[in-house]
Amino acid sequence: MNNELNRQSLTIGTFFGIKLRVHYSWLIIFALIAWTVISGVLPAYYPKLSLGVRVVDGLIITLLFFIAAIAHEYAHSLVARRYGLIVKRITLFLFGGASELQNEPTDAKTEFLMTAAGPGTSLLIAALFWGIWAIAKSQHVTVIEIIAGIDAILNLIIGLFNLVPAYPLDGGRLFRSLVWLKTKDVISATKAASYLSYVLSYAMAAFGILEVIDGNLVGGIWFLILGLYLHQLTRASYQQTLNQVLLSKVKVKDVMETDFATVPADTPLENYFNDYVLRYREYFFLITKGERVIGELEAAKVMRKKNAFYDQSVEKFMQPLSEKQFLKPSDPAAKALQLMRQYDEHILPVVEGKKLTAQVTTQHINDYLMFYNQHRVLNNSSSRR
Repeated sequence: MNNELNRQSLTIGTFFGIKLRVHYSWLIIFALIAWTVISGVLPAYYPKLSLGVRVVDGLIITLLFFIAAIAHEYAHSLVARRYGLIVKRITLFLFGGASELQNEPTDAKTEFLMTAAGPGTSLLIAALFWGIWAIAKSQHVTVIEIIAGIDAILNLIIGLFNLVPAYPLDGGRLFRSLVWLKTKDVISATKAASYLSYVLSYAMAAFGILEVIDGNLVGGIWFLILGLYLHQLTRASYQQTLNQVLLSKVKVKDVMETDFATVPADTPLENYFNDYVLRYREYFFLITKGERVIGELEAAKVMRKKNAFYDQSVEKFMQPLSEKQFLKPSDPAAKALQLMRQYDEHILPVVEGKKLTAQVTTQHINDYLMFYNQHRVLNNSSSRR
């Protein structure tokens, strides 16, 4: 999901050391909110406003709401970073925001505080706008009264909506953290939060079907889509937690590959494609200079570059690697996945002392998880017979 969001997102800037990106689907929400405010809310409560004033006020209201949504996500991220979690970027998209954590909370208290910071910020902003609305109303400053009043309501709705216990949304994570705090078991807590979220997703889908039957086609389909989306999101998040716990219990030596080829830094691109990519049918290779690993190269990245010529060396196009990205066979496999996410790498070297002995790729980790989960399903099936 994160890779897909990043490919279709525009970088707005970097604030507090965290990159902010906006997915193109957020424009749908921006346009929908602006249209609702301009054509529905403002005419209903302020019928004397001209169309031009409604458009300007509506756009300002939506822009302020957009900024408040950013503050909501940054609140999550800054608290997460305060407790030692690594946040690389934030992406706003159709269904809200995503703070891209490179490592998950390891205790219930951290998850609770990190999660509560988001809706807490939205409710605080709602209170701030309400205060501005009250002052503007008493001073008869109509423009500010309108903008502050509607933004207060919007942020209140978002703050309360985020408390709905639908995992992995904020309310669901808060519920999980409370169960986790009581049981001291993240798997049991995630299972409880997921079951509750499944119930909510079925209820939303059922409500959507009833609405369609009752004649509300658009609203019904919207609830049905949200219910199905929540179900899929819950299922994927539950599996991600299981995988994270599993990888924390196994070592890099359990997922690494010892029979592999490396590419010398002075290798021309033509030889790289013919002698390595096509020969081994691999997309990722470690780049070496002598006995040292100095980088990694993804074939697809080279092919996307218009200025790539076959007589140029791979060193010019590689992604440099530092010793911070080197693994040991005794490291937890979860560390490999964390480093890959943190540095956007698909392959990392495994060293003993200073000697390269193996490599780990995202494919190795995914294969291990797939086979483990299939083995678990087969064992469960056999035990029920």
